[in-house]
Amino acid sequence: MLSIRRSLLSLTMVAGVLTPSIARAQQVPQAAQAAQVAPQPWQDSWFWGAYGGGTSIRTNTGRVTAPTAGAEWFITRSAVALHVFAEQAIFAGSSQLSIAGMASPRLVSITDLQRVGFGVAMLSPAAGSFKPYFELGYSLNLVGSAIDSLRSYATAAQRDSVNSAINTARSTGRLFGSVGAMVLLGQWAPYLQATIMPTKGAGTSLINGDGMGYTVSFGLRYNFGRSSDKIF
Repeated sequence: MLSIRRSLLSLTMVAGVLTPSIARAQQVPQAAQAAQVAPQPWQDSWFWGAYGGGTSIRTNTGRVTAPTAGAEWFITRSAVALHVFAEQAIFAGSSQLSIAGMASPRLVSITDLQRVGFGVAMLSPAAGSFKPYFELGYSLNLVGSAIDSLRSYATAAQRDSVNSAINTARSTGRLFGSVGAMVLLGQWAPYLQATIMPTKGAGTSLINGDGMGYTVSFGLRYNFGRSSDKIF
């Protein structure tokens, strides 16, 4: 009996010594695993932002350069982001539009351009707080106002045909591509972004120049918190 008691006492002492060591050994890989899966500041976040800049677009009468301003929504995952935006460019310019049944195109006075669109951004690996990205998206482009400059018509039917064609040509959908980078400063993220949008071949649009349209934007995003639900 005495030997059994001594054996049990020895086992108890050994267990008391080993238990903290085992617990610490288990905590090390758990802590390492937690560090590996800890989300980065840009991951799973909801950014709201505002921006300004300039745009240069082509019509078939020339190039128009104008200031722009907009608001946006930038929702990030670990490697991609959903980008939704609305912006306005302020300008006065002109374009030409071919009308069915008419020998020569009509000169049209145009003002302003609104763009509403969305894109999917691929987030590149971060370099410190510097986060570059590439984006491909689609936008609806609406000319603010468009008026036939000649305002002379052979018949009322011709007038209606011209005005109907001009009104239809005010809006068009276009693909676009962007490259940008934001700097993460706590909850704030200033950024710079450049966008190109094709205008060539837009025969049914008033934004119908031979080439590309360009926009450069500088903005500021604010992280309102992490998203609790996955939406994409």
